[in-house]
Amino acid sequence: MVVGGKVAVIGATGYLGGKVAAVLRARRRPVRALVQHGTNADALRALGVEIVRVDVHDRTSLDPLLDGMTTLVCTAFGHSQHRPSDSPEQDDDSGYRSLVDAARNTGLSRFVFTSVFSCDEAHDAPQFRRKKLAEDYLESSGVPFVSLRPGFFFDNYFNSWVKTLQEGRLGAVGDPTVRWTHILADDVARCLALAVDEPRALGRRIDLGCDRPVSANDLAEAFSAFGGSEIRVDTVPWWLFGLAARFHALANPTVLDFREIFKHLLTGLCVADTSVQADLFGPVPTVEDSLSRWLAPALALAASQRTRPRRSSGFLDKETVGTPLTSGRRECP
Repeated sequence: MVVGGKVAVIGATGYLGGKVAAVLRARRRPVRALVQHGTNADALRALGVEIVRVDVHDRTSLDPLLDGMTTLVCTAFGHSQHRPSDSPEQDDDSGYRSLVDAARNTGLSRFVFTSVFSCDEAHDAPQFRRKKLAEDYLESSGVPFVSLRPGFFFDNYFNSWVKTLQEGRLGAVGDPTVRWTHILADDVARCLALAVDEPRALGRRIDLGCDRPVSANDLAEAFSAFGGSEIRVDTVPWWLFGLAARFHALANPTVLDFREIFKHLLTGLCVADTSVQADLFGPVPTVEDSLSRWLAPALALAASQRTRPRRSSGFLDKETVGTPLTSGRRECP
């Protein structure tokens, strides 16, 4: 493979950004990580990534940090709050604008932006709306860009799912029949890395997701096939979820942002069109393959640490963990 120009990645110490840096290094691309002061970048150094400390709100410092780069991949997310003064508005508004301005001033050949699916329809969800505003500013700047709009990350469920699935249940909010697009962070990282060089991606806003949208009921059926035992759906009524969000918002106001995200997801509008994804980045992963790749290592580790979990549904039985998700599949219209 011919090594191309150097790629700057901002957000590389985060969950998604670290995966992007790893994919780029595996493709033998030189990578410079622009990381916040105070974050641990040891894992990136081990990959051979150049580490540069940066404050995205210090506009004057960004130009020299991007000097010599051909592409910037932005995976930074507004709720990182590395400093007490950080806020979603700072990171997603002034921070993104500073990066775009620096990219324009240094003549970058491409800005690859991580947005979110359905952001142009989520008028009441602040995180989604800020992504759309950042996309618009990027396009108006004249900087050559690609904006990838991934669906809801399966990975976001990790902490809750591993525990509840062992108990034979899957949590859901509101209507468990509403379907929306999901995707695995590994697949988003691969597409972001490919977008660095794909000429047909320039100037486009591209949805990313699995082969079809799924509901909580669909996922419970898939997990039942995967784990060899029935998984039931435990649904929290929307009114109760909203009440709990308002209570927790007394200590952390950003909880209300997440309430609005779930409210938007439950509209049924959050369905990605993955046709361009398939054309530019290769076959779209199936829901079954994504769940198998993500859950098998986690469940195998949990199974090795305990012979049989309390109140177990049999989901972690050694003979069923990692069974490919092929049986029991129901196609979603």
